[in-house]
Amino acid sequence: MEDEDETSSEEDDESKGLYGLFQLPDRKFCDSGLCPSKNMCHASCKAFTDDDITNDIACVIQTGYWRDIMDRASDSGRHTGNFFKGCD
Repeated sequence: MEDEDETSSEEDDESKGLYGLFQLPDRKFCDSGLCPSKNMCHASCKAFTDDDITNDIACVIQTGYWRDIMDRASDSGRHTGNFFKGCD
């Protein structure tokens, strides 16, 4: 049981520090006050958690992070070739 608890807390730690629609990591894009950050978007992480997504989009465009998102989406799409195999 201890291993399960440790794994669960590790997973929780990995998901912490991601903000907004694009799950921007606080260590790179915004200031959460929880860890050192490059703060490339010059914003508080709380700014990415409201209903206004214009600043989220601006950050992704200005930093070029959209390229990373597209690369990950493209990589994910390549692995689905056999997903529908055998379907008629």
